[in-house]
Amino acid sequence: MYEWYTDGTWRRKSCSSTMTVTAGGGAGNRSNARHVCHSTSQLISWRNHEDVDVIGEIDDSNQPYRQAEVYCVVN
Repeated sequence: MYEWYTDGTWRRKSCSSTMTVTAGGGAGNRSNARHVCHSTSQLISWRNHEDVDVIGEIDDSNQPYRQAEVYCVVN
């Protein structure tokens, strides 16, 4: 998880460990990055970054980000 700062930079606030996830899904079969969030009256821009490597497959250089504005700040 990355938080946007007014100096024009994204700063990493939380990161999940590298793990191998098998096919089939389920709540116990995920990688999660978490951090305590405190309410604020100001919208804060957050984004996450996922890098998925499929074993035995060619990996492209695509690095997707998802971004959202939320009333949340990390102290």
